[in-house]
Amino acid sequence: MEKTEEKTELQSVQQKIKLFDTLLRTSTDGIVITDFNQNIIMVNEAFCNFFGKDIGELAETNLFVWLEQLDGDAPKRWANMEKGVRKEGESRDVEFTKTTNDTALHMSVNASVIERVAEAENGGIVSIWRDVTEKKRAEEALQEREAQLSTILSSSAVGILYAENRKIKWANEAMVEMFGYKDVEEYIGKDSRMFYPTDEEYERVGKAVYESLKGGRDASTDAKFVRKDGSIFDGHVKISAPDPSKPISGTIANLIDITEITERKRAEEALKKSEDNY
Repeated sequence: MEKTEEKTELQSVQQKIKLFDTLLRTSTDGIVITDFNQNIIMVNEAFCNFFGKDIGELAETNLFVWLEQLDGDAPKRWANMEKGVRKEGESRDVEFTKTTNDTALHMSVNASVIERVAEAENGGIVSIWRDVTEKKRAEEALQEREAQLSTILSSSAVGILYAENRKIKWANEAMVEMFGYKDVEEYIGKDSRMFYPTDEEYERVGKAVYESLKGGRDASTDAKFVRKDGSIFDGHVKISAPDPSKPISGTIANLIDITEITERKRAEEALKKSEDNY
């Protein structure tokens, strides 16, 4: 009976070892096991690929040898991470960067303590190294686009009008200031119709915009607008065409106050007319 139990336990251990060996060989993430002195006990091929080496070159070396090839304070950050992991017994994440021929490879590392492994009777650290370069680039590109958008939004009058009910859904401070309102909260929710001096002007602009957007083109036109105090100003509005694969639920409008330009143009036309008459 005891022999049967020992055999079953041995088979269970062998199955776990086989499963771990399969995981080690087939994982696309780098896996490395070190003792508490950072000596490499076990490593897989994916981890070696990060450094352009084969397993024979990394096996039984010290991890710090390879950490020193990464960004400047990589060994220090690894030591701090390991200290935290050993103290709290929980996995920690840290990011390293490896630069080769001006190309940066970003790796996110998750490390955990293991109680006993091979030569490390007192335990060691198992770390999973994942290539997050594409994710990092995507995040940086998104941050750049957000910064550009933030600059645009802060420097021009931009508002969002929802087509179903004509209500102002969002606006930046430049738009609010242009129409003479004290803050965004006072401006939001207003009916877009009230910003035109006449129904005819509202209908004219609406028709021009609708025809352009229906054809998948950006719409732009000069129009007259009315401020909160009732004063009228000339503006140039441009509305971006929506994604043709999606229903039109709202429009993004960019509005510029062109009163000064219009008045100068009128003055020039009046002067020319006067000269022609003379």
